[in-house]
Amino acid sequence: MKFRYNIATLLCGAVLIICSGCTADEPIFSLNVGDTLPPFEVIMNDGSTVSDKTLAGFPAEIIFFNTSCPDCRRHLPKLEEEWQESKAAGKKITYICISRAEKSPTITAFWAENGLTMPWSAQADNKVYSLFASSIIPRVYSVSPTGIITRVRTGEYNDIE
Repeated sequence: MKFRYNIATLLCGAVLIICSGCTADEPIFSLNVGDTLPPFEVIMNDGSTVSDKTLAGFPAEIIFFNTSCPDCRRHLPKLEEEWQESKAAGKKITYICISRAEKSPTITAFWAENGLTMPWSAQADNKVYSLFASSIIPRVYSVSPTGIITRVRTGEYNDIE
């Protein structure tokens, strides 16, 4: 019994020592409805360039994802359906998927496995994502033709239909 008590005391002490240098988590940042699209530029999987400037004049859906994220894996096919329905209805909405710290080979494989055709951009880091948010994917920003965010959806809250 004394042995268990000593181990528990040591573990608690170790946790206290480790956490004594901890600082509070940084606040979560996200662009919200009414915010203006930040300046950004990405190279898409077809070699074209998309930026805040090229999106001007058109409604857009900007989707941040990582294929290792379970919510992203679940929602990306639903977003593909949404995109296909939009195209079939003749709506001119630009859909762009931007990875959060994921390279092309993994994305290419996931797109092929799941029959996805939405345009995507592989980003090896979080630079573009960090202009929009600090956490939580999938994250979908609906943007007006004037560059104003009109809707924000995240997979964490299961609000991507």
